[in-house]
Amino acid sequence: MLPSSPDVLVCRTYQQQEGYNQDQDQVVSQPSSFELNSSVDDVLSIARDQPAILPCKAILFIPEPERVMWYKLNTDHNHHHHHHQTTSTTLTVGKHLITKDPRISVFHYNFDPLTPARWDLYISKVKQTDQSMYQCHVILNSISSRSNIRLIVEGMKMRD
Repeated sequence: MLPSSPDVLVCRTYQQQEGYNQDQDQVVSQPSSFELNSSVDDVLSIARDQPAILPCKAILFIPEPERVMWYKLNTDHNHHHHHHQTTSTTLTVGKHLITKDPRISVFHYNFDPLTPARWDLYISKVKQTDQSMYQCHVILNSISSRSNIRLIVEGMKMRD
């Protein structure tokens, strides 16, 4: 038995909804400086002198950002346990390197619309001073997204 015309119509509208509509501007409805953060901090453990690729998870929320930045977060621990100050060093802004460290570069991939873009921080030879928390910060209009990744350098003692 042939399907009745309403079924065909439903099928057709469903197929249209399936496709990604690029005309829809979802940014407008968002409040100003809206933050989409991945709550879980990833940990990457790399042996000394090995290369490290730190993935930017924040890019998953905003696939076509205006700006992507990588920071190294340095926490200065004081003797008082609850009082510590975090300073951030900007490593990269977009494809530009801010850091003078020649071991650091940024890998940007954007294969096709179906594959999520990648904006990875690359450290060619990890050393002890690289052990830290790193943050990727992705911005599009008033939406901002951050993801953190902790780099642990193996073969060194952990500070308490």
